[in-house]
Amino acid sequence: MRVLLIEDTERLRELTAAALRKSGFAVDAFGTIGEAEQALDMVAYDGVLLDIGYPMATACPSWPRCAGMVVRCRSCC
Repeated sequence: MRVLLIEDTERLRELTAAALRKSGFAVDAFGTIGEAEQALDMVAYDGVLLDIGYPMATACPSWPRCAGMVVRCRSCC
């Protein structure tokens, strides 16, 4: 399963991506919505994990291509 991770805090992004990979997920991790949008243009993801405190956290779930794939969390590690 390939997951798109969006987390603006670098250390949390690294820890979360490592934990997901250890659990068997393929992870593409990005720090901005812009980077994530570029990845969405190139890769088919099974899910999107989004930091609930991210400034655009309310916008991402409305992306038609992310509908039903977004999981928002307060702490992933």
